Amino acid sequence: MEGNYFKKQGPPSIIPQSPAFWPSKEIMKNATNQIFLFFIFIATSVSFYSCQAALSFPEQTIQTKAGLLCTLRPPQSHEEKEQALNFLKSQFEDLSSGSNYQEIVAIIRVASGTKIAGATRIVLPDKSHPYVWISQLATRTKFRQQGIGSALLEYLIKTTPYPIRLFSYGKTISFYAKFGFRSYDRTIEGKMQRDPIARDPHEGGAA
Repeated sequence: MEGNYFKKQGPPSIIPQSPAFWPSKEIMKNATNQIFLFFIFIATSVSFYSCQAALSFPEQTIQTKAGLLCTLRPPQSHEEKEQALNFLKSQFEDLSSGSNYQEIVAIIRVASGTKIAGATRIVLPDKSHPYVWISQLATRTKFRQQGIGSALLEYLIKTTPYPIRLFSYGKTISFYAKFGFRSYDRTIEGKMQRDPIARDPHEGGAA
């Protein structure tokens, strides 16, 4: 009887065909997706912080064309950054509270005043967009027509080794054109770009 049983059914299996400890295909798929997303996050973070390290915005003291003595530099404290952000919010109705990829890189103060005379905020470059995007650039009303906006823009041009892009409209198109910005998208008026300043390869810093 036993011999006939084994001939028909085969010997009992010693190793289970689907062991309980082996992950299902669904679990393996989810785990693979999680690992993939983790490496994407790491790669993006490295790209972002490497771009931050590549950009340097040193303090500069300049005299505007109108004769104002000014200091340009990034905010030096959390309170100063909040002041600059609140100032930009007062100038732009659609200013979002922020993104990790946006940074206030320059404020300008007039030597004789205590309030921020102007500020600019940019989107930092990364692999998906290897250029600086100017989100906002504004001058306080009482300091307009005195070279504050020009000083902010020149500061960005001199300290940024990347192309600079922005969206302009109306009279501001001619303003940015004076600084070498040109249209790069014929389908949408106002999209402008300025190529970086040609630098001596033997120089260590920005021009």
